[in-house]
Amino acid sequence: MFGSEILEVAIGLVFVFLFASLTCSGIMELIAKLLKLRSKHLKEELTKLLKSEDLVKALYQSHLVKEISRGFVSGKAKDDTPNPDNIPAKHFVTALIDTLLSIEKGSKEFADIEESIKKIDDAQIREILLKALNGVRTQAGKWEDWLEKTRESVEQWFDHSMDKLSLWYKKESRKIIFVVGILVTLVLNLDTFMIVKSLYQNEALRSSVVAAAEKADPASFKPENIGKTRHELEQLGFPLGWNLGKSQNEDPRGYPVGEIAIIYKIIGLLLTLMAISLGAPFWFDILRKLMSYRKSITPEKEDEEKPGK
Repeated sequence: MFGSEILEVAIGLVFVFLFASLTCSGIMELIAKLLKLRSKHLKEELTKLLKSEDLVKALYQSHLVKEISRGFVSGKAKDDTPNPDNIPAKHFVTALIDTLLSIEKGSKEFADIEESIKKIDDAQIREILLKALNGVRTQAGKWEDWLEKTRESVEQWFDHSMDKLSLWYKKESRKIIFVVGILVTLVLNLDTFMIVKSLYQNEALRSSVVAAAEKADPASFKPENIGKTRHELEQLGFPLGWNLGKSQNEDPRGYPVGEIAIIYKIIGLLLTLMAISLGAPFWFDILRKLMSYRKSITPEKEDEEKPGK
């Protein structure tokens, strides 16, 4: 049926957009991991938050922070400096209080950190950290009770700052993913018009891609599997990459012939790039809806095709 063909073409197209988006996200994660972007930005944000490089250094040497750092957890740390990508609020508060209590009173470090804490904008947090630094026992010695009551305030303060960091990181990630998206689109020749034409004209390819789409699971997609996923698509007969030895008339991967074909190629590549920028979660959600709709109409189609119907 004509309608089912269009639906399968749409499923195949969305599946390719999902693959491309996941590829860009995977490459972005590899770049972030190699350049340690998350850990660097976390350390910078903590320095801004606590107004003190010395306090951040002391905090990073705490047992709790070392425990959640990638290198220290695996035992593969190359130096004595932990590099956590993220610090849970509860760990942060406990480690920070312990660090402040361990700093020797009267030392230059104590004086410098005390001066830095006084520069913190939030008056309540400033008071809490100063009391912890000085080890002031409040409420007639009920130090533990006081800590429990103040812990939530420090956690909220920290979480709010980390939320801002997350938003900033997402914006920076989008910039990198956009650049990666340009490279992926060009290298793999992901022309939207070519994809639609190939799927519509090749029933075997369309069926294979739809079957692969049914098994799609972004949760199991890992950056190191990018090459494997591309190989699987190529095995299905999907035209990825370029064949500059032939024209588009001979091979879908060939070079465009004529001005109109060149314009269509450019627009097709731009459409794919715009689709990739929407992100993998968006395309996975669309794919699930399309697959669900396809399953809902399949019984009706089978009934129509039964003899005597």
